[in-house]
Parts: sequence; C-alpha cells; structure tokens
Amino acid sequence: MQLFEVDSTRCVKCGACVRDCFFGALKSGAEGVPEMKNPDKCMRCQHCLAVCPKAAVVFDGKRPEASLPL
Repeated sequence: MQLFEVDSTRCVKCGACVRDCFFGALKSGAEGVPEMKNPDKCMRCQHCLAVCPKAAVVFDGKRPEASLPL
C-alpha cells in the first residue's frame, strides 16, 4: 500500500492537493495527476484527502467515502 494514491478516473487535475501541501511533498506528475514527490516531507496531515473536490485521493489506505462529513 502506498502512502498517497490518486484515482485517475476521478482526478480532474485541479492541483488543489498539490497547492495545499504546505511541506511540498506532492507535485503534479504525468499529465497533471498528482504524485508523492518526497515522502520524507509528508507530515501525514491528510489535507490532500480533505481538499480534493472529486474524492480522488486515498491517503494511507483511507478513502474519502470513509471520512466523516464536515
């Protein structure tokens, strides 16, 4: 299991998760799909999961649909 995964069928390549990653662990990868650039910088805050407008991010095995609503 990867720390950060993206469902490329849901991802709209908006960059919200990349912009919200304060420590710069994420980057836009191939064709704009975000990827983990530097896992050592990841603080495991899960903001990337929270800010994704299309629920495309899976973080440390946690899926958006299993999260509590705001």
